[in-house]
This record gives sequence, C-alpha cells and structure tokens, in this order.
Amino acid sequence: MLGTEKRDPRAPGDTRMYLYFDYSSLGALRWYVKVSRKGRRIGIRGEYGTEAFDSAYDAAVAALGGVMRKRRAEPDPPVQPERRYVQADRSQRGQTRYYVQLRNGLPKIRIRAEFGTKGFDGECDAAIASQIALYGDATDHINAQKQRNEPRGELPAEPLKPHTLRW
Repeated sequence: MLGTEKRDPRAPGDTRMYLYFDYSSLGALRWYVKVSRKGRRIGIRGEYGTEAFDSAYDAAVAALGGVMRKRRAEPDPPVQPERRYVQADRSQRGQTRYYVQLRNGLPKIRIRAEFGTKGFDGECDAAIASQIALYGDATDHINAQKQRNEPRGELPAEPLKPHTLRW
C-alpha cells in the first residue's frame, strides 16, 4: 500500500549520536540511547524536542559511558600536500583519521599517532616503506622522497634553450 512508510521523526538539524528510534507493534514511536552495537540501551520517555527529552538523552549517554559528539557536520580535512601518500578523512563521529595508501585499490594503513608529532612521522615513514615493499616499485620511493625533500617551483640555474627537451 502507498503511504505506509513512516518518515524520520528527527528534526532536520539534529545530529546527535547514539539517539535511535523505532516503532512498537502498535505503531507508537519509541526513542532510546544506545552507545555500542551490542550493548544495552536506555529508553527515553517524553516528547521529542523538549528540555526534558534533551536532559534525559544527556543522562542516558552519561550512564552508558558515551562521549558527547555529533554526527559529521564538517567537511573532510584536506589531504596533506607535504606528504605524498598520507590521506586524511573524518569519521562519521567527527574524528580525523590519517592513512597511508600507495594507490587506489591498495589497502590503507591507519596511522594512530597524534598528528604533528615525531611518532606520527615515524609511523608514516614505516607505513610508506612497508607499502612500497609489498606493492611498489622504485618510482614510488623516489616520488615519496621527492615530494617530501625537494622544494617546488624553482627554475634551473641556466636559462632554457629553445628546441630542447626542457624547453
């Protein structure tokens, strides 16, 4: 039958994590908070959008040990231009994650160290070396070093001659 689908009862700008809903067998809307996939859940009574509902949501998240976050509301961070094979993205929960991937279709290696530390640089170098050892060739290593070590945009010392390869 047409029209039997139930619409999403969330407000358009509501990006709260851990807040779920379902319908009972009689068709009543039920709200609950669930932090982990297989963990327990806590039902929330009250009307959606009220102060009592919001405070019950906060209390349920605190009782289950969740961290107050919102769903992805910001764009992904830009890819780092100073490191060739390091990629960054933002998870659904708003956390920035860094990966090393040699080429599309190859596996990603997650970098767990904090960005900008020596540990991060060490993990990146080790991940790039392991990816090149497994899937790469000599040009990948040269490209990685070239991107990181050589300054860009410099002109050669001698002027270019017409009708040569560098022209």
